[in-house]
Amino acid sequence: MKQTVAIIGAGETGAGWAARFRLMGWNVRLFDPDDMAQGLVGAVLQQARRGLPALSDVALPEMGDMVFCQTISEAVDGAIWIQECLPERLELKRKVLQKVQEHCDRAAVIASSSGTFTLAELQGCATRPEQIISTHALAPVYLLPLVELAVNDTNPPKVMARAKEVLQGIGMATVEQQGEERVSVALQNALQAEADRLVAEGMA
Repeated sequence: MKQTVAIIGAGETGAGWAARFRLMGWNVRLFDPDDMAQGLVGAVLQQARRGLPALSDVALPEMGDMVFCQTISEAVDGAIWIQECLPERLELKRKVLQKVQEHCDRAAVIASSSGTFTLAELQGCATRPEQIISTHALAPVYLLPLVELAVNDTNPPKVMARAKEVLQGIGMATVEQQGEERVSVALQNALQAEADRLVAEGMA
């Protein structure tokens, strides 16, 4: 039986997560009120279908289903993993995380993709802070496997264990965040700086 993931926010990051989960055999439910979201997700999925299989040493599983939902409650119903991929606005993220917790399974893992806010900030208004973790990945998520995983004292060990199991199960390489500085952000910034240098020097 296929497992279900809910993606809340279907911009570039959310679309990347949706593509990776779906190509790794998960059923995907998405929520995003933007009318352009479905087109973006479709385009990213096409790119992922060309790129991800070439990076795998084994055949990928049967692709899961994908559904756009009209409400958050519909999206998270039955999901065991919920990936929050909203714009970097703390008030918005907190409001939506509260809404998610009103409707999701208590055993589900809620993972925020934020590269700006600390886990404590994201958990600030949560009814069950122990349910929320941080998973900041390099882009595009469907091609680059590195994901930085952050938990804190509110999260029981079983949440970290479950997070690693799910992420590694979809082909991600997990790195545990130490302190407040994100290795993935520093690495992506360094890669971008080098790319900019190569362009400026006419080498790319």
